[in-house]
This record gives sequence, structure tokens and C-alpha cells, in this order.
Amino acid sequence: MEKKNACIGSNYSDSLFKYLSSDNPHPDKDKILTYLVSGEWDGQRCSAWNSISGEYESVSLWTDGEWVWDEYLITYFRYNNFKISDAFLQHMKNNNWVVPITFELTLFDSHAIIKDYDANSIILIDTAAPSTIHSSDSLYFCSVDYSCSTNYAGITVEKLSELLGMKITTVLGVDILSNYNVTLDYKNNVAKFCKRNNVVFDGKEYSLSSINGIPIIVLEIEQRPIKLFLDTGAKISYLPKEYTSNFESVGIEPDFHPVAGNFQTECFNIPVKFENEQLQIKFGNLPEQLQQSLSASGINGVVGYDFFNYFKVILDLKNNKMKYAKY
Repeated sequence: MEKKNACIGSNYSDSLFKYLSSDNPHPDKDKILTYLVSGEWDGQRCSAWNSISGEYESVSLWTDGEWVWDEYLITYFRYNNFKISDAFLQHMKNNNWVVPITFELTLFDSHAIIKDYDANSIILIDTAAPSTIHSSDSLYFCSVDYSCSTNYAGITVEKLSELLGMKITTVLGVDILSNYNVTLDYKNNVAKFCKRNNVVFDGKEYSLSSINGIPIIVLEIEQRPIKLFLDTGAKISYLPKEYTSNFESVGIEPDFHPVAGNFQTECFNIPVKFENEQLQIKFGNLPEQLQQSLSASGINGVVGYDFFNYFKVILDLKNNKMKYAKY
């Protein structure tokens, strides 16, 4: 994703001093400074103008995943109230002055994968996993050390890697996900994690329910409400056969479940309604034992990839809230 320049002009030599305003500090100066110094190193350097030496110098670039700025901006803003672009100021305000940790989101066979290069982790985001599973008993994620299990009910990351067809080190479950407001933007291949409340987001708010922390949403099929686990780990959505029997099959597809292993399911493109939005989602039928387990919990099925392909969402699992905006 191409990042935006936080500075006025293409570089600091572009009429630099007309942007200095020492007598007029920004009313949110402390919040802005905290945001700027909390950015992550972009892994790059650029040439910037040093007004003291009168020369261009090589400086580091910092980023919040969407915007980029160099280290001189921090100095000039701190001591000279250097003017920052209005669009970047609004962006920081929308983030509640907290830098989110941004990852590139890869959709491997419709599964949400992020790579944390700092911890050398390949992570499957799974909102239907009650507990995180990792290759060791300690996971370093978003600058925090988490204790986690290497085995959950006989399931390991080695087993899941084999079923998935891709090596992963971690299944990130709701025990850790609930510590963050998680933005999932499948269209732009972005996942963000931020420890803050009241996320500013131009979308609609939806109240989730949950079982063991796993989020539940309600869809309508032919005016019948259905309760579904919202599962980022599901490439195919699932319903009992009684809901799919009236629809024409669109073919048979392979899938897997950590307990049932590999299986195949007949699939159906079914029109559904979510709030006031009309969607079409591909549903299959789970193996009977798995479907019975869901039904016993009062859950009709699972909705996965297709839902996130319609909406950019922010999940606040701790408070059972979701914000969403249709693409």
C-alpha cells in the first residue's frame, strides 16, 4: 500500500520557513508529538533539508502504516511548530492520537494471514478460536509478551499448517484479539491492531453477541433470522442442509476443520440480508457431527470470508461491538 507524505510540500526545502509558527503552537501539540514519536521505522531513509546546516541530510522515515514522515518533522514540530498537513492531522485525530500497528493482510485460500517480522511469526487470524495456539508457550505480538498454549484440544500449529497447506506459527484467537480494536480491510490487504476505545470510523455500529468470546451475528435468509459465528478462519460459510436444500448447487469444494480434518462440501450461493444490506454468500454443509455441535449451542452456522469481502470492519470483541462499512 502506497503511504502518504505527512509533510507540507515534497520536501523541507519547499518554502520551509513559511511553515514555522513558533508563536502559535497547535492546541493538540502534545498528542501530535506522542503520535509522531510512536511511529515505526519504515525501513527506509530519505534526503531532507537541514535548516541549521543548510544541507540535505539522510534521515530515517517513520510510519503508522498509512502515512510516512521523517525524523526532522518531529524536531521541527517540537521546537518550531512546523505546520503538518490538514489531512494528516485529521488522520491522527481519527486514530484517537494512537498509532495503530498495521500489518499487510494476505488472503491465503481466503484465510486471513499476517506476518510479524519482528517476532518471525506467521499468524492466522481466527475469530472462531477461543484460545491462541502458538509454536511455543510465549508469543511476542504488538510489543507485548503473551503466554499461550502449544496445543488446544489436540490441535497444534503443525497440524493446522498441514491442513491449510501453508506453514504458520500462530493461530491468533479471541483471547488475544479481544485486547485490541482490530481493523480488517480485505480489499486493501490491511489489518490493524490498536489498544484504544471509541474508534473513529465512518461506518455503522453493530452489537455482537458471543459464546466463549466467539462473535455472533444475525443474518436473514428468506426472512428467517439465523445466528452465525463470525469466523475469519472460514473460507466457506456453513448452514444446515434444511437452509440450503431449496437452492441450486454451484459445485463441490474442499475444506478442512481442525477436528474433522479434510472434507468436501456441496456449495450454494444464497442471498442473505445483514441489517439493511443485501448480500450473496456461498454456503456449504458441515460434516454432521460438527453441525450438531453448533446446533446444540444455539448457533445455526458460520459466516466467513464472503462477509469480510463485502465490508471493511472494526472488531471490538471485548465490548461485543463491530463497526462496518460496505466497499
